[in-house]
Amino acid sequence: YGRLPGFGISKKGKEQAAVVGKFLKECSEEELKGPRPKLVVSSPMQRAQETAKIVCEKLGVSATIRIEEGMNEVKSPFQGKSMEYMSGISWELYDPKNLRAIGAYDEKSYESFEACAERVVKAVVAIARKADFENKDEDCISVVATSHGDCCQALRMWGSGAVPTAAARSKETSYPGHCSVTALKIELESGSCLKMHTKDW
Repeated sequence: YGRLPGFGISKKGKEQAAVVGKFLKECSEEELKGPRPKLVVSSPMQRAQETAKIVCEKLGVSATIRIEEGMNEVKSPFQGKSMEYMSGISWELYDPKNLRAIGAYDEKSYESFEACAERVVKAVVAIARKADFENKDEDCISVVATSHGDCCQALRMWGSGAVPTAAARSKETSYPGHCSVTALKIELESGSCLKMHTKDW
């Protein structure tokens, strides 16, 4: 779908969002222990906002969902292409050959993986700092954010210490599933990731 409007979450997606919310609520894994989130942020895309709402319901959190443009889907000239088409190019939407094949010659009209990674990392660090500022009396703040595949992949690469590039993305053997959690512990002053934990279903 990319950034096309009007695409809500599917029935399967609703079930997956419920799984994530239930997991976060009942999680006993040390890496994900923490206070109930006081801040919930979402990509502007309808499907991401609907996901955030379901996760909040399962968590028992009544926080208002804050829309964060920095968590938005990658801006791609492939939006609207069929799943069959995307599978046919192995989802290599940053490959110059595949971009040329659809006449995407103007690099300013779409986003590179590197630009997507820079945007989403900057957004996550800013979200963490704002949450800390708004909750000064708390020792630890938990934030839930709903986003999209390449945004999560970029964060996982950054969180593991890898440089998020399109070439490195192509070599990755794992990719965040539609039903997944990426937990990052962020050092606020430096804006670096101290610890990362992932879970995919």
